[in-house]
Amino acid sequence: MEAFAPNARYFEKRLGMSALPVGVAFETAEMVLLGENGGIVLGGDAGVQRVAHGFEEAVRALISGDWDMTFF
Repeated sequence: MEAFAPNARYFEKRLGMSALPVGVAFETAEMVLLGENGGIVLGGDAGVQRVAHGFEEAVRALISGDWDMTFF
């Protein structure tokens, strides 16, 4: 995956923790990040949005559309 490093650093700053880019989602190419606390977040033009805590929960939330709408 190609992750634009300045964007990843910006998202980390907004989150207040380290985060590892792990993929992209949707046709808008939102950056999927794994936070140091195990949380999955999406980073993109709209900012940073929490999906869920942990990979398994995040996948379920993305599929069901029932995800945390908290923005950072």
